[in-house]
Amino acid sequence: MEYNLQTKAEWGPPHSESYYLESNYTVEVPVEYSEKSRQSLGALDPCILLESVWDSMAANLKFPMKDVYNCLLNAGTVEWNNLIRFNPARPHAVFCLWMQCHGRLPTKERMCRFGFIGDAICSMCGRDNENLHHVYFDCHSSLAIWCSILNWIGIIHTPRPWTEEFHWILANTKKKGWKAKLLKLAFTETIYGIWQFRNSKVFGNNAYTEHTTTLSIIDCIMHRGWIDRKLRNHIASFLL
Repeated sequence: MEYNLQTKAEWGPPHSESYYLESNYTVEVPVEYSEKSRQSLGALDPCILLESVWDSMAANLKFPMKDVYNCLLNAGTVEWNNLIRFNPARPHAVFCLWMQCHGRLPTKERMCRFGFIGDAICSMCGRDNENLHHVYFDCHSSLAIWCSILNWIGIIHTPRPWTEEFHWILANTKKKGWKAKLLKLAFTETIYGIWQFRNSKVFGNNAYTEHTTTLSIIDCIMHRGWIDRKLRNHIASFLL
């Protein structure tokens, strides 16, 4: 396959195994990945539309990934980008929060829609269908865990349904200072901790209870907060 990055020519038939930036810049791409590569380069449209950046790259016959990244970064952001960026929580906890923000966590209701399972009842409370809004924080089990964490970090707040709670979190984590950073850390670890608690119920190993989940989340907050220099002194105050 071929795509002239300087003249923005259309994709040609996949008879070749490379795409090029003029004749001297060639990157080998296996034929079986042609369509995948086509989609990857197609995703750069927001970057290509910035003519000044494009002309600079074409003139220098270079395609630096730093420029591409900056173009994509400035092409548009979601409202919760600050909740993900510079988050002191564990990487897999941040990833779990990222999935929840996108509405892509594999809840029972979602799996039912795909035809994977036939039962959508929440395994934590056994009352309502398990969807993203129920798991966070309509279910009384997840609500109790979040209330305990908020109480532990000294924040007086009555949790609300997911959409309202999420906007409250966004508003309070945009602020500067250690309190906002601690809340971001606590919220992220709680999201992941509740999901672990949910998984233990779904898969029947019952490794977690509400109490042990709360203690585990607190332990993670203390560990990750201690690593962060801005939070260390405040985390130490919780140990007194």
